[in-house]
Amino acid sequence: IWNVPKGHIMIGEEPLEGCVREFIEETQISLNGIPELAKTYKKDNGGTFYLYLLKGTKKFIPRLDHEHTDWGYFGKELPEPIDDWVKEVIENEESFTS
Repeated sequence: IWNVPKGHIMIGEEPLEGCVREFIEETQISLNGIPELAKTYKKDNGGTFYLYLLKGTKKFIPRLDHEHTDWGYFGKELPEPIDDWVKEVIENEESFTS
């Protein structure tokens, strides 16, 4: 299933800090800005999923590791299957679909 880089928040870590740390760990890309919280979702296990966005025009190439098999940049036509939470945010974000 297509998804975004993600992981668990460490003890004492704020969601934004966890977002940035996980993104760097999973892609080896240092962000050139501060992501904005797009949406939070309550998970079935009682936890919370925080989905952040960082808009930009530069296309970086991630370094994949054992957790990932592929990556890509997509326009209006999203790959399938894609995580429902991610799809909802992308489809409702004007700058992604215009």
